[in-house]
Formats: sequence, structure tokens, C-alpha cells
Amino acid sequence: MIILLKTGLPSDFSRIFFKNSSISWSFGFVGFDITKCKLFKEADIIIICWVQGGFISIKNLSKIFNSNKKIVWRFSDMWPLTAGCHYSLGCEKFQLECKNCHLIRNDYLNIIINKVYKYKKIILSNKRFKIMTPSNWLKDQVNKSVYYKNIETINIGTFTNDEIFRYNDNNILRSKIGIQPNKFTILVGSVDLSDSRKGFDYALKAFDRLDFDFTVLTYGKVCNIKLKNTSFINLGYIDKKEKLAEIYNIADVFLAPYLYDNLPNTIIESLSCGTPVVAFDTCGIPELITHRNTGYLAKSFEVDSLVDGLKWAKEFVKPKVSLLPENFTKDIVMERIIHFI
Repeated sequence: MIILLKTGLPSDFSRIFFKNSSISWSFGFVGFDITKCKLFKEADIIIICWVQGGFISIKNLSKIFNSNKKIVWRFSDMWPLTAGCHYSLGCEKFQLECKNCHLIRNDYLNIIINKVYKYKKIILSNKRFKIMTPSNWLKDQVNKSVYYKNIETINIGTFTNDEIFRYNDNNILRSKIGIQPNKFTILVGSVDLSDSRKGFDYALKAFDRLDFDFTVLTYGKVCNIKLKNTSFINLGYIDKKEKLAEIYNIADVFLAPYLYDNLPNTIIESLSCGTPVVAFDTCGIPELITHRNTGYLAKSFEVDSLVDGLKWAKEFVKPKVSLLPENFTKDIVMERIIHFI
């Protein structure tokens, strides 16, 4: 039996702690002891996916690892490697010891952060389990960490439901929300585009530099946006996958200006729908996009390069099939997971 453990988004800490209020951070002090659950006791294999947000604490993780069951931990981001940040934003101190954190407001809080790191290291180091990472980029981060240097680690990609996220030429939604039939449409989306890590500011700057007519379509949380001489439509939070697939299909290109991201599901979904993606060449994103074939890999954090990518996309003709690499399809991913376990 396999148990998949998952919970919601990480807790949002106030400006008291961090220089940037949009930082994703989880301390991992609270959580449920699932080792007491009947399903856990009956399971032969435990696959851990996402444990933050008050679901499973660091202490409870230790109990799971000491249960003498076969354990596989699928890392979703950098949290298992750091004192608490989900992405180090370029910092490499996690490789040896998290201290003097550039995200923290004052020295006293940095002392706390360092103690958390040491506590985490004591609890999680030298335990018996295997690690899966969705991207080679994240696997490389794992290999740099003193926590997990002796633990077997493999990269196995992520798949999406290709019965939902697939090419569809039904343009009813396009006319319903008021997009002209031949208007070039740029889609940008995430749960929260106000998160600085998602790079929406870079997208806005790129829009200002485009020299052709287009519509900007977004989904997720977006702050008040005003674009000069450009139509802007925000569809808000989308809770149904079928509706999300329809949105990808009416877009000519999906713009993903993410600054730090492991292997974004949004890119996987867009490519699966046959919609090309323009994104920065950073983290695990290059593993999904074949440059100038299924999308455009812009030079990291360069707005002009994003502009070049959007110009490329304007000339791109959708092939009416999935653009997702074969190794991210369900059959291949599941076969690799079963073999690894």
C-alpha cells in the first residue's frame, strides 16, 4: 500500500520576520503524528510529498523515518534543505549551515533561524529513506547539502492529466470573455502573481516594450494592473482543471517569468495543451522547454529577452498536439517511480 501525504500552501509570515512579505517560509514546528493512524500502520511503503503548512512537523518526520517502513520523500522545493525557506533565492549557505540569512530582518531572528537549521539537521540527517526530485536542478541542490549527501536520490519528472490538459480548438471561452478572434493573447498565471518570486513585474515591463497589438489574460491573484493601450483580463482563481485547460487552449502563448521555481505545473499544463511557453532559463524550467521548438528560454531576468521570446511566439503555429517532453508523460513517470521504490 502507498500513502501519499500532501497539504496546502505554506504559512504566510508577517513583515516582522522577513524583508520581503511574500517570502515562502515554514518552520515545521507543528503537525500531526500520522504514525498513529491505521493507514500508516498498514502501509508497506510511505511516499511523502508535501508536509509543511502545519501538516507534519520535523519531529513527526523523524518518527516516520524511524518506523522501519520503506520511505520515499518527494521533494517539491528546497524546504527540506534549508532552515525554512522554500527557495533560497540564490543563497548557497544551506549547503553547510543556514546563518546570517539575507531574508531575515534582524540579528536576533537570525540566531533563531540558525538554531532551527541545526535542529532540523539533527532530526533529519542519517535517516533511512530515498529521495525523489521532480527536476535535475533540485537533485543538484540536494547533492550539495550536508543533510542528504549519503542518501540515494533520483530525478523523476511530474506528469499531468492529459485527458484534461490536451489540445482543444474550441474557442467559445475566447468570445465569451471578449477576446477578438485573431487577437494575439498572452496568458500569465499562478495562484498568486503578487508573489515576487513569480516575476510578474518582469512581464509587465516586457508588455511595455512590445510593438504589436495583443491581449493580456491572467488567472490567480493579481494586484490592480493598468496597461497602456492594451486590453487586460483577469479571470481570478480557477478551481476546476477543465476550465484551466480551456484557458491554456485559447492563449497563443503562456508567459512564465518565474524567477525561482522547481518544475512549475503551469508550464507542464500549458505544454500538454499544445500552447508554447516563454520563460526564463532558470532552475528546472529548461528541462521542460526545447528552445525555439516548444517554447522560448529567455536569458535569466532579462526583460528584453522575454520580449524576444514573445515575438518568437507570435510567429509560432500551434501543432495541435502536446508539446510536453515524453519523459513527463504518466506511463513513463509511474514506471520509473515503481522501479525506484
